[in-house]
Amino acid sequence: MSSVDQAQGVVSFPIGVPSGLGDPSIYITDPTSSVRDERLLAFVYDVAPYGTVDVLEGPPDPPATEWATFVADTVAASQLPGTSGSALSVVLGDGSLALVTVAEEGVPADISWLGQSGQTEVTIEGPSLTADQAQQLADSIF
Repeated sequence: MSSVDQAQGVVSFPIGVPSGLGDPSIYITDPTSSVRDERLLAFVYDVAPYGTVDVLEGPPDPPATEWATFVADTVAASQLPGTSGSALSVVLGDGSLALVTVAEEGVPADISWLGQSGQTEVTIEGPSLTADQAQQLADSIF
């Protein structure tokens, strides 16, 4: 995709445009799919000192009405014996409830939350992101 306007024409959710990370490459997963609700948008950045950072946007899964329960259940499940990695819930600066998942080694981490009044699920991920860095980015880009 060459522009956000072009991308908006092929997805079913409102696109939030990240700021402060530079010029991204923009990709749509399966842009030829006839199911608009299954398409995701990826903004891909190269950001010092984080390296490659992907900001993914798509329809909320689970729906906004189930988000808080999903986050709580995921955090609880991550504490069960035999589970690899961890999950925690955090509240972003705008009051959004977010889920942070972290690999057992502490890296990589990602963060997901609902944006656009619950109409879009946003995830930030990167191969070298820590949990603190992921939350810092989430608080700063929208």
